Amino acid sequence: KATVIDPKEQLWIAKFPSRNDENDSGAWEMVTHDLAEICGLHVPEAKLEKFSKLGSTYLVKRFDRILNKRVHFASAMTLLGKTDGASAAEGTSYLDIAAFIKSYGAHPRRDLIELWKRIVFNMAVSNTDDHLRNHAFIFTENGWRLSPLYDVNPVPYGDELSLNVDEADNSINIDLAIETAVRFGISRTDATNDAKDILVIVRENWEKLATAYGLSRRLIEEMRPAFRACYG
Repeated sequence: KATVIDPKEQLWIAKFPSRNDENDSGAWEMVTHDLAEICGLHVPEAKLEKFSKLGSTYLVKRFDRILNKRVHFASAMTLLGKTDGASAAEGTSYLDIAAFIKSYGAHPRRDLIELWKRIVFNMAVSNTDDHLRNHAFIFTENGWRLSPLYDVNPVPYGDELSLNVDEADNSINIDLAIETAVRFGISRTDATNDAKDILVIVRENWEKLATAYGLSRRLIEEMRPAFRACYG
């Protein structure tokens, strides 16, 4: 991983493939980025390049910098006063992030809806690496805003999120997300419709995107279980 500067002096993070990367994880991260964007989630600009035979390089524009100016950015782990590794096992939950948004958010309604949709999306792609370091906030003149979504990768046999969805359950279960939606200020009807929309978008597009980004049929079939929530 390295920071690179483009011709317009914009900063990007480049995630280079390793010799041990058998899944072309950069291409899969690009697939989930595009799926999230189609779902209407807030994502940073990203692109995929191939510089070597080892696999794809995923490039994502840094959102904690504007040219050379630093934007105040903090992880949810820092803002919640948690230690590294805090997870569902210790009772850490998305409700903790929601409580922070309600207390300190510049646009709590908007960010609570976004956060809840990210839960559903993480379930749809089996992103089990959704720990507190992978949630963050940007400080604006009006207060904290949820940062763009980042570090989302499908996991073929992941069945639990890193964080609880309610106080005690972190299972990848769309019904659980819908039942918890009211805690994010979302009605059950809206939650049911929004979850359905996300699942349909992921189901109808993940394979097309994977093919478009050059992933082989073997890699696509190996990753298929990651999207099983979309076929329930």
